[in-house]
Amino acid sequence: MTQGDFIKVSSKEEIAKRMPLWVKRLEEWDYTTACCIKLEPYGNPKSMSQIALFHIWCREIEEQMKVKAPQATDYAWELWFRKRFIGEDSYKLGSTSVTSVKPLPKGKGAMCKFMDQVFDYCNHKIDVKLSMPKASEFLERRKELKT
Repeated sequence: MTQGDFIKVSSKEEIAKRMPLWVKRLEEWDYTTACCIKLEPYGNPKSMSQIALFHIWCREIEEQMKVKAPQATDYAWELWFRKRFIGEDSYKLGSTSVTSVKPLPKGKGAMCKFMDQVFDYCNHKIDVKLSMPKASEFLERRKELKT
């Protein structure tokens, strides 16, 4: 268990159902440091480790695609994938139209789906092999979502 663990409870009816999870996690805690139970409003957490891995992938893509796309930086690849898989927003400001690429997904599940799309595209369309750390949050989320 990490300090970032949480158990989401959406209604009073779920309390009894979730209590065994709290007990299990508290029993598994190694107590080399104290743990804390903190109640706060739920917000779908952003995954910094997934975002970090995605940026590593963008650098790997830049390096492996230098011959085919020498001008494309890691940031250019990030924008390209965001535009392709997440989309764009368009605005009308007076007589001027402005288009911007949507940001990376905020939720872990949505970020995992986006990264799946990038990973599959690289493997099947542009023949770029991306690194995959064995202990990555992306792999954990991917397993959870596929089961």
